[in-house]
Amino acid sequence: MSEKELLSDPSFHNGFALLGINPAKDDRKVFRVFGNNPAWYLAEWWTPFLFKDAPLIRRENGYEMENESRRVAVDTAEGALTMELNSEKEYARLYQGVRTRVDQGWSHLLIEQNFKEPLLVSSLKGLQARLQFRVNQCTMFRADEFNPQMHAAQLLWYITIREKPLRGDSGLGGNYIWFGLPLFDNRFSFEEPSAFYDIGNEGSTKKLIYGLGSKTYLKEAVVLGKDYSISVDILPEVKKAITFARAHDIFQSDGDLFVNYMNLGWELPGNFMVSSLIKGLSIKGVL
Repeated sequence: MSEKELLSDPSFHNGFALLGINPAKDDRKVFRVFGNNPAWYLAEWWTPFLFKDAPLIRRENGYEMENESRRVAVDTAEGALTMELNSEKEYARLYQGVRTRVDQGWSHLLIEQNFKEPLLVSSLKGLQARLQFRVNQCTMFRADEFNPQMHAAQLLWYITIREKPLRGDSGLGGNYIWFGLPLFDNRFSFEEPSAFYDIGNEGSTKKLIYGLGSKTYLKEAVVLGKDYSISVDILPEVKKAITFARAHDIFQSDGDLFVNYMNLGWELPGNFMVSSLIKGLSIKGVL
């Protein structure tokens, strides 16, 4: 057997292509390039503070970008990525306080990548997902207005399983499902397995989100300031997700499917200040 790394530039040496603030209107349009020929996209959905205006600051071992509500810093020697997001500041500008309706957009800070060589699921003997991460901060604001049915701080990791690969960088077109590995949620010690549709607000993909229970790959609940390491063969669960999708008539044919894309980062439907560090990011197909 051999292994094939699906990710390009897993240490983030080449920077990021910045996406817009509205996924429905901006789609995959690139508003600025940080670095040189990046493999990674950086998504800033629904922010009122445009990251495209942030200066790129070079450091001895990397670089960083920062504005009023968010910061991204890379240590290229360690292959480490720090992401910080303050949705309290963003919602003060957008909603004069907190989100009060489920159809209101929420703050995202995500890294994304379309795999240059998508792999057929049928070609795989395994699909090894690896990551080291730490949540350094998760501070809640406006606790008296917190509604756990609507508000949360979530660090999430997704790949997509698609009916056929796409040309170019149009990573989210066509027919596909989301396959999720939740890393942190302020509301729960562990995430339960889940299956639901991405619907409800402008820019929703209307696709199935099939989420693993986090006990599959985490031996203990995540606490602030502690390092965690994930190394798990997700192929058996990917096949379960495909079976579930076929049973619900999501895939339109019985043909083969591809693993072709990933994203990872923060979604803050609630008012929080969060900070995380990730490194050792890898998705390898065992052939």
